[in-house]
Amino acid sequence: MRGMFLRIFVAFFLAMSLAGAGFALVVSREPEGPGRRHWRAFITDSVRIRGEEIERRVALGDEAGARKELLALAHRDHFRAYFVSNPGTSELVLGPDVAPAAVRALARRAGRKHRSIEEPSADETMMLVAVPLSRGVICAAFPTPSRLHLIFGHWSRLPLRVGVVFLALGLVAYALARYLTRPLAHLRAATQGIAGGDLSVRVASRLGTAPEEIRSLGADFDRMAERIALLLEGQERLLRDVSHELRSPLARMTLTLELARKRMPGDASAELDRIALEAERLGALVGHILTLTRLTEESNLVEEDVDLGSIVAGVVHDADFEASRTGRRVALADHAPVMVHAHAEALRWAIENVVRNAVAYTAEGTCVDVSVRADPRARRVSVVTRDHGPGIPEDALESIFRPFFRVGTDRDRRSGGTGVGLAITARVASRHGGRAFAALPAGGGLEVTFELPIAADPAGS
Repeated sequence: MRGMFLRIFVAFFLAMSLAGAGFALVVSREPEGPGRRHWRAFITDSVRIRGEEIERRVALGDEAGARKELLALAHRDHFRAYFVSNPGTSELVLGPDVAPAAVRALARRAGRKHRSIEEPSADETMMLVAVPLSRGVICAAFPTPSRLHLIFGHWSRLPLRVGVVFLALGLVAYALARYLTRPLAHLRAATQGIAGGDLSVRVASRLGTAPEEIRSLGADFDRMAERIALLLEGQERLLRDVSHELRSPLARMTLTLELARKRMPGDASAELDRIALEAERLGALVGHILTLTRLTEESNLVEEDVDLGSIVAGVVHDADFEASRTGRRVALADHAPVMVHAHAEALRWAIENVVRNAVAYTAEGTCVDVSVRADPRARRVSVVTRDHGPGIPEDALESIFRPFFRVGTDRDRRSGGTGVGLAITARVASRHGGRAFAALPAGGGLEVTFELPIAADPAGS
């Protein structure tokens, strides 16, 4: 988003800068543009105002004061100013030096015509202006301004004025870029919330000042989020209801199987054992589904400070006892008391699912390694479980935590996998502010990490 903001900002800034430069170029090429007319009017008014003061001082006989005023006018923008009293008759000429003939002639014409006259000098490097007064004519000679000077003013002030222009352009470009990208930032945050599992995110109310097209997009996004929430809610409700309804038939089926064992001859025991095994797997699947829906729907799970290390040690002990029957082992490599704030039974579900999954896939004669690794600086603790099985494709590392995802259907059926266990682990981690992820370690197998935040120290340390 920051890159998009920068691109829009630069685009607006360059566009406005080029437009301003083009405007300045067009105006500067006008032979009698508004800049030149305003400049001429300003010069004429300045000369007239100063000339009236000079004329007043001459009338009072204060030639020294009149010369001082002429020098003040001469210091402004490199003027050379002259006052001609009674042009054409008994002239009194005041100025910094001897008045050029062109200045005297211009003063006489202005006096006869009783209007201001401007004209370039013979070499066109200077401009001459004569402004008639009540008793004389005030004349000024000054350098001919360039077109850029008419637009930006005197060269000494050019850096400041250009800086102000660029600052104004930058502020306008920043405001426009922020106006366009801020709604997109809200949309991005909302999509990240949806991707993170928060289906309550809505964005239309935060786009009140955005353009109409983006507001419409926000409304469409909210409708999509509501539809997804309804679909997932319906799916979970269906799974919960079906699971509840299956429990009673499963219980009756198990009871009927026990009665059938007693009444049927011994040669049918293999078929009955197969039916019992499938019923047991179906019961496990129903239990997992109910656990998953409980974690999704219940927001009042009782949480307390529990020793994660002790829970892991208990799970490893039970799993090792069961795995030893199949020629496998489960060992706790690193174990340290670490307190976490969580629902103890949910933690047991999560860790047990990972360990049992590892036992199911590790090769016969190998050991599943479980370790508890605490990072006090980051205030995080990880339960890392590694098996020595065939592993999984790299592109399935994230998908195995989705409900009912199977890497290989035939393999999962042989191992008795339901595709729900790791989903429960991920859901428990998320509910407690943690995460679950998998990796492919060197040497083969699969490594699953269950990470949680360490409980806050009651002393506040």
